[in-house]
Amino acid sequence: MKSIDSVTFGLTRGCWPDVLHKSSIHIIAQKHKFYLWLNSSDSVTVANCLPVLCNYLILMLGRQIER
Repeated sequence: MKSIDSVTFGLTRGCWPDVLHKSSIHIIAQKHKFYLWLNSSDSVTVANCLPVLCNYLILMLGRQIER
């Protein structure tokens, strides 16, 4: 199974536009890993992919909250 790469944005005070830009690039790059599954003609494949992506999102948000 594919996995989402971890990323460190180096948060410092006053750099939110840079963080948003870097996080957007990271999200787009990770989306490409799941492109075939999300655009599959088989609805079961798409349905199985969504909980995996939701789990990664929850983990990512949890790490951001901890910081």
